[in-house]
Amino acid sequence: MSFDISISRYKGGKFHSYPRAILENAFGGFTDRSDPTWWRMSDSFAVIQVDDADEVHGFCVNRPPYGAHPFWPALVDVLRQTGSALYWGVGGFVVADQAVIADLPPDMIKILGLPTVTTSVSEILRLIREN
Repeated sequence: MSFDISISRYKGGKFHSYPRAILENAFGGFTDRSDPTWWRMSDSFAVIQVDDADEVHGFCVNRPPYGAHPFWPALVDVLRQTGSALYWGVGGFVVADQAVIADLPPDMIKILGLPTVTTSVSEILRLIREN
């Protein structure tokens, strides 16, 4: 896949942070984190871009890997743990829990529409392919 996906957490319509350690634990087994802001994924050209801070409100992934990569189940775990939203392009939008929708910025919903609520990797990949 040759595009970017973004993952952000919101509360009351504004960015809301969480411990960066959640990302380190989720993605650490298959990333080279020698650059603290540019984590290269093994077996792919994908790169996770994240702030070098103890608390972050999100991250981006450039060239996300294909479906069989361990990144995808790890991403679903991050969505569950942090209450973050995954989005891409115009119209691609996923949350892992219905309750997250109430904290999303109204303009985000106006532009992207209501997110799909799912924790299924295959459903997320299907939505990405279709958008």
